[in-house]
Amino acid sequence: MTVRCMSYNFVLLIFIVEFETAEEAEEAKKLTDTELNGRGIFVREDRETPKPHGGSSGTSVYIGNLSYETSWQDLKDHMRAAGNVDKVSAFLYHKVSFS
Repeated sequence: MTVRCMSYNFVLLIFIVEFETAEEAEEAKKLTDTELNGRGIFVREDRETPKPHGGSSGTSVYIGNLSYETSWQDLKDHMRAAGNVDKVSAFLYHKVSFS
């Protein structure tokens, strides 16, 4: 009998913020290096989230380098500096290995 042990190599928390307009999303990129919960955040266009009907709506941005203590409400409040935030989505990814 073989026993395989599962272990997590890392956990990645990703936030996607969606704005009403592409102009607001573009303005949000200027918030890169601003501080939220003690960390300088990274903002870029969202290239990973599937868009309805294909293509890119240009209204969503990826937010990186967030503290694990950051809530979706903290992020929404911070990103309002760029415009009207429609939605904040959080994704938690685990890289798992078996031995």
